[in-house]
Amino acid sequence: LNRDEVRNLIYSSKHKSDLYLTLRRSLTYLLLSSSLYGLSTMILPSEKYFLDKNFRDKISITPGVTQLDIVGVWELLENEITQLIHFGNLSSGEIGPLKDRAFAQDGVSFRLGPATLTQHRDHCGFFTQSWHPQPKVSERVLKKVIRSPLLSPYHSETRSRLSSDIFLQTPNRFSSATCAFTAILGTSKTSADFMTSYLRDAAWIDQHTKTLIFEQSFMNMNIKAFLQLRIVFEFVEGGSILPTLTLQQLKNVELSDLTFAASLATFTALLLYQIIEIINIVNMRQLSFLFVFKAALCVADISIFALIVLRGLYLSEAIEHFLLDPKGTPKFANVFLLQHHFTPLVAMSLFMHTLLLIHILSTLNAVQYKSILKQLKKTLAPFVLLLLPIQFGLSSVVFIIFRYSSFLFRSLWKTFIVIIWQGYLKPSGRNSQFVNELQFS
Repeated sequence: LNRDEVRNLIYSSKHKSDLYLTLRRSLTYLLLSSSLYGLSTMILPSEKYFLDKNFRDKISITPGVTQLDIVGVWELLENEITQLIHFGNLSSGEIGPLKDRAFAQDGVSFRLGPATLTQHRDHCGFFTQSWHPQPKVSERVLKKVIRSPLLSPYHSETRSRLSSDIFLQTPNRFSSATCAFTAILGTSKTSADFMTSYLRDAAWIDQHTKTLIFEQSFMNMNIKAFLQLRIVFEFVEGGSILPTLTLQQLKNVELSDLTFAASLATFTALLLYQIIEIINIVNMRQLSFLFVFKAALCVADISIFALIVLRGLYLSEAIEHFLLDPKGTPKFANVFLLQHHFTPLVAMSLFMHTLLLIHILSTLNAVQYKSILKQLKKTLAPFVLLLLPIQFGLSSVVFIIFRYSSFLFRSLWKTFIVIIWQGYLKPSGRNSQFVNELQFS
């Protein structure tokens, strides 16, 4: 075909209509993916790698390598963790000012409520020190026990399972429900040191402990970022204790932020368009594998929208609860749980949107405009239409996995560039550095 024949093919009424349909669908899913990506990046602090590294480098836990005993657990809690989450003395040795004692060791991470230690055991009930069973007590006495920081760590009546955002090195061992016993370490370094020493002397953790979980939430007011520090100690049958350090982050973004509001409005409008399209397909009974794929993608996007709404509500509730009771147990756990499910769901949705976009470009264009594509085969069009969308989907997955452990993957765009640079261009002299960057800090 010559140039005139190609032009006539494009501007014929049928092909012109199909071309407009292809363009409209492509732009719709591109805009939907862009707004979704924008939402996912705005609710994470741009400095997330440095926030993570700030805490991770100060705790001597190497994933998959560090093994402890009970004595080692208490030493880690007393000598490293307690020191990390509280502001230390000045360089002169004097005690820091009162206003700084609510911060962590770095001086910028504000503690949100007290730190907690939660252990899971097979047996429920009310116990005394050294885990001796206590006979049933009256409701009045039980209320006093619950309020007492020294007695409440030995009381638990309800079985429960571990939260789904807790990472375990041996997950198959914790399939059944256990009883959670929680100790409140207080809001000051003095109370944390006292409670840690008290629990250690009382043999609060022993051979019947299944897991021990340390948690502390922070807020970096400079960038409006929330961070949850969690260390899980797994007690395995061989006698070793396996520690796992995780840090989750999120950013407080409100509708007053015009960029966030515009992205959310765009995503909501296109999500409604997607739902209407699914309903029309059902009414017309044009069911196919493509319909199933679109329906699954629509469900994923609806779930993302629901998580965004719930995240905002839970975060507002947690902040209000903290302001009313600064020394009480914070309620930020549900917010971080939603964030834990939100991030991989966004990555999966972006990847599915990429596959759908490839399908639209291939089925609606490659078949009807085969002659046109033949004229472009010597250009970059096939590369742009096929390879780059797949690369974008792969980058989403890599970004989710390595976003905290390597500075190279600090954003989705940087991840996209790094994969192309290392995967295709392969610059000499940098491969070893790239492999080293993949290791956990």
